[in-house]
Amino acid sequence: MALRTAVQLTGDDLTIDDVWAIAVDGPEAALSDLAREKIARARALVERAAHGTREHTYGINTGFGRFVSRSIP
Repeated sequence: MALRTAVQLTGDDLTIDDVWAIAVDGPEAALSDLAREKIARARALVERAAHGTREHTYGINTGFGRFVSRSIP
């Protein structure tokens, strides 16, 4: 397999070959602009769930498992 100089992470098409190349061959991994936008939107959603409501959202503003009823400020 030829060495790759970079792996573009888009959030849609990562393959096991890409993961292997990054882990073993060490090419640079870079986020695409679209991936950065998706991350920003997801973070905004989590921020709203964590701080913008009194409702519990499992794993966001609650504990996990038996701590599900424990609020995390």
